[in-house]
Amino acid sequence: MRQIKARIRQLEDWAKKERAAPPTLWEVFSEITNHPEHRTQKQQIADIKLAAQTLTFIQTCNIETLADMAAAVKNLRDRYNEMHNTLVSMSRRYHTLTEHIAQAESYVKYAPVYKRFMELKGEKQDAYFNKHREGILTFKTAHDYMTRHLNGRTKIPLDDWKRELAGLTAQRDELLAESDKLTAELRSAETIKRNAEKVMGADAPKRNRVQDMEL
Repeated sequence: MRQIKARIRQLEDWAKKERAAPPTLWEVFSEITNHPEHRTQKQQIADIKLAAQTLTFIQTCNIETLADMAAAVKNLRDRYNEMHNTLVSMSRRYHTLTEHIAQAESYVKYAPVYKRFMELKGEKQDAYFNKHREGILTFKTAHDYMTRHLNGRTKIPLDDWKRELAGLTAQRDELLAESDKLTAELRSAETIKRNAEKVMGADAPKRNRVQDMEL
C-alpha cells in the first residue's frame, strides 16, 4: 500500500504539470506499440499485453486527451484512500479479535487446571501450583482479560469471534484482489506517462528548430 501511495503521488505531480503542446493519445499509444527490432519475441509479446491493458485503462477511464489523466489519477487516489481506510479499520479489528480468541482459548484450556488448584489446600495446593504454575498464571491473565473485555457478560462469545475473524479474512482477500486491480491500472497510467514523456522528448528538438526559424 505504501508503494501504491508513492506511485500515485508521482502520477499526481506529473498530471498537474502544464504542457505547452501535449502529445495526443494517438502519439502516446503509437510510442507504446513501437517495438524495437532488437527486442525478443517474448519482450514484444509483453509489450503488446501492456499496450492492451493500457488501452483498456484509457477506455474505462474515458480518457480522450492527456489532460484527462488528472481525473483518471484522482480516481486511482480515491480508490486507494477508500482501500487504505478500510484496511486500517480491518487491521485494528483483526488484532483485537486474534487477542480475544487467544485469551479465550487460554481461559477454556486452563480453567480445569485452575479449578483443581482452588479445590486443594495447604501443601497439596502449593505442590500443585509448582507443577502447574504456567497454566494457573495463564488462566489468571486470561480471566482478567475477559473481565475487562466482556463488559459484564458471563458467556465468552468465542464462536462469534471466530466467525467474525473468518469474515475479515475473506474481506481481506477481496481487498487484495482489488489491490492487484488497482496496481494494474496504476501500471497503465505509468505507461502513458512514460511514453508521453518519450514523445515530448523526441519532439523537443523539432520545436526548437521551428522556433529558430521563426526568429
